[in-house]
Amino acid sequence: MQGATHRAGGVTAMLVGYTYLRSKGFPLGDNAPIASFVAMYPFAIWGSTASDLDHYPGSVWDEAKLIGERHGHTIPSQDIVSRTFSHLLHLTTPLRKSGMVNPRSRLGAIVSVLDCKHRSWQTHSELPLVLLWVALALVNTSASNTTLSSTLWVLILNGVILGLIAHLCLDLLTPEGLPFATGLFVNRVLLGRKVLPERIKIIPHRPPTKKGEPGFFSTGGTWEKKIVFNSLHAVNLVLFGYLLYSEFIAPYTSLEIR
Repeated sequence: MQGATHRAGGVTAMLVGYTYLRSKGFPLGDNAPIASFVAMYPFAIWGSTASDLDHYPGSVWDEAKLIGERHGHTIPSQDIVSRTFSHLLHLTTPLRKSGMVNPRSRLGAIVSVLDCKHRSWQTHSELPLVLLWVALALVNTSASNTTLSSTLWVLILNGVILGLIAHLCLDLLTPEGLPFATGLFVNRVLLGRKVLPERIKIIPHRPPTKKGEPGFFSTGGTWEKKIVFNSLHAVNLVLFGYLLYSEFIAPYTSLEIR
């Protein structure tokens, strides 16, 4: 899926997730619901495209160049924090590209597994989602979880998690599917043979009807642009309208929407 579709999905996940969390007495929900929404929203949008920071950003020296001369134009967020995260994901890429490591050697195999590529296990599997949930659980169970700092971390992590869930769900709706990190670990590290699936696919591949155009279900194809994106946009309009009503109108009227 393309960036615009992922961001639309992030908005959907944010609106649905916030409405649910608000009903469960989410932090600041009763005392400052708008502040909670404002704190979560930008991180949900960032999280909805963060997985695509796995695009190669070029060398670290690119950061000293003008924006138009840098590599990594496909990275969805060009701010310094996002590009730094992208560089961290590609620490082993220069080593692999240098040719200094035999790809058939043990070290070469390790470098190949660690090297982040687009839609690889580091960013597009269940692994980052599990890590974020663990971080959220640790914050929630900390002794100081009533402090403003802990509350803000809860809001931030929930926002990123909602955005990431949206990204993974949308990429699952393409023929490429998603890597299954658990299957990769069990097959290649524990057993040395394929027992579990290493990729999850639910959408069939339909070749393009015209040369040079994406297939129906492929990224940028009719499925995404005409169906998925428009559906998300329509849902977002309804959800945002409901949110505005429930926060700004319903408290001052006797009419409720259940």
